[in-house]
Formats: sequence, C-alpha cells, structure tokens
Amino acid sequence: MAGGAALAPSASASKRQDYPGGLTLFVFRACMVAATGGLIFGYDIGISSGVTSMDPFLSRFFPSCTGMRQTRRTAANSTASSTAS
Repeated sequence: MAGGAALAPSASASKRQDYPGGLTLFVFRACMVAATGGLIFGYDIGISSGVTSMDPFLSRFFPSCTGMRQTRRTAANSTASSTAS
C-alpha cells in the first residue's frame, strides 16, 4: 500500500528541485485516454453484471443454470416461510 503522503517531509525537502516539465499535449491526451478507458470499463462492468443476472438472459444462454436457480429460489422461499411462522 502506498504511504508516501503519510511520511513526514525530510530535512532535504527544501533543497529538492521540482521536475521542470510541464503539461504537454501528449501528456494531456494520454491522461484523457486512460481516464476515458477507466470510465468505459467501469460502465461496462456495471451493465454486464446486471444483465448476466437477469432471468431472460440466463434462460436463453444458460438453460442449465436456470433450473438450478429456480431450485434455489424455491428452497430459499420455503426456508424463509417456515422460519417466519
């Protein structure tokens, strides 16, 4: 885990020189591409995880899983109703 921000500045920190490079167009574009890729990846993961748990998707592409899912639901419902009584 990065802990650079938690460290106390050393005595030679005042003698340290900053990097003289500035924000160039190349650096800006590279950062924008990386940030956009992260946003698209996060959006894709959020949408895909919701779709893959939908019953129509599972019954069409994974019919064997649909039967197991129905069995689990009925077992969970019967357990919940018997403990509630």
